Amino acid sequence: MYLVTKVKDEDCAELSSMLQNEFSYIDLSHKKICEKIPKEDFFLIKCHQKNIILGFAEIEFLEKRARMNAIFVEESFRGQGIATKLIHHLIHEAKRKRIHTIFLLVKERNFSAKELYIKNGFDYVKMHTKELDGSKVEVWEKHIN
Repeated sequence: MYLVTKVKDEDCAELSSMLQNEFSYIDLSHKKICEKIPKEDFFLIKCHQKNIILGFAEIEFLEKRARMNAIFVEESFRGQGIATKLIHHLIHEAKRKRIHTIFLLVKERNFSAKELYIKNGFDYVKMHTKELDGSKVEVWEKHIN
């Protein structure tokens, strides 16, 4: 059984390692992740089984919108609904904070991520002006009630 809970200080080293492997263009050290945990404008969650982290997600609350900064599931656990479960928890937290729009940036050629976002009600909005890791980036969003 998979559980989704908030990230704790003791998870920071493992999450930092996962981030460096998957999102090498983001500089999120162990210290920087730990600094985000108590902040009201960030919500970091993990999906785990016993003491093993299978995936994580982060959302940042801006004024009237929220930005999903990261979502990741270990490769051997993909296709089991974990990413959708994480997204649903982020949506629930956004609703709790009275946020009505969640947006995210995704690399133009990250077709598996875009498939996940479509499945969870996100829509393509426009091309972003910046690139990530040498790739063009799209803006996607979801309106929530």
